[in-house]
Amino acid sequence: NNLWDVNQTFTVSVCNVRVNPRLLQKVTWAQLGSLPADISCWLNADPLAQSSNIAITQFVTSVLPSNYRNTMSPYLAARALFLAIVKRTAYKSPPGTDGSAVGTLNAKVGDCGCFSNLIVASLRNIGIPARTLDGFWVGTDQWHVIMEFYLPGCGWVPADGSSDKLWNDPSGVYACMFGFDPELNQFCAVGRGGAHNTSQFQTTSMQAGWFYYWGAGIYNSCVNSCSLQ
Repeated sequence: NNLWDVNQTFTVSVCNVRVNPRLLQKVTWAQLGSLPADISCWLNADPLAQSSNIAITQFVTSVLPSNYRNTMSPYLAARALFLAIVKRTAYKSPPGTDGSAVGTLNAKVGDCGCFSNLIVASLRNIGIPARTLDGFWVGTDQWHVIMEFYLPGCGWVPADGSSDKLWNDPSGVYACMFGFDPELNQFCAVGRGGAHNTSQFQTTSMQAGWFYYWGAGIYNSCVNSCSLQ
């Protein structure tokens, strides 16, 4: 018997996102050097996006030229890292790893969260604010994680590495889901970032379906559904 029923209610803001790569390429590294605190905080390493880890630094160095800040805009550097991650990483769910950026990098396999964590860590490593978006698509039990990165004057730009791998270009040649997501209006984000600390709990993810309880209880199952009109 169910001892406790948990209901979750969300207010969802639905919007379209369209980016112009030519305009995004005009953002400079100097602009990224003077960000407000509520944006620069997304440069810090966290348990799932270990952006300061030597393995992440070595990966970034293997992808980008040593003089990338002189030869590439932040947008193009981010795009190059995105493509490299899509090309080298195979999709697997469950991934069989800890889901972190370093775990995904070493295993070369991962699910949507793994792809997103590795992209976030790589972008943070070069000074581009980035964060994961935990949530779900329209439907039942359609859990999903994407990520977004920040460019001054443009705002947060979405990217979805696992969908790019599965449905668009697994070779990592075309960044089909980088700054573009035809199903973004069908995605409900319920948590941002990979470290949530309060006086009552700590967790690395706020994926849909998570809940917290105190005392004794038995967890039976959880079903989430979303229908956006």
